[in-house]
Amino acid sequence: MQRNSFAAAAGAPADGVAGEAVAATQRKIVLEGVTKSFAGRGRVVEALQPLDLTVATEEFVALVGPSGCGKSTALNLIAGLISPSQGRVLYDGGRSQPISASRSS
Repeated sequence: MQRNSFAAAAGAPADGVAGEAVAATQRKIVLEGVTKSFAGRGRVVEALQPLDLTVATEEFVALVGPSGCGKSTALNLIAGLISPSQGRVLYDGGRSQPISASRSS
């Protein structure tokens, strides 16, 4: 499975040990197999290829990569501004819901 070309640069997880799995109770934001495609002008653009990302409570994460690699799309998905084409976004263990047009204005 091909992964995104941007890197998620993060400090040590909340337990202080880099590289170890984040305990379920510490998971604040979780993206599981998230993709996003946009259709327009007779073609489909895959803006975000499969992405798995876990951010622990009190963890600082920076999304770094070249223009057009999907950083803003990932942030829009996390914020609930758009829905994933595939996969799921969880926040505090619950599914993220896109903001409706009436709430976003």
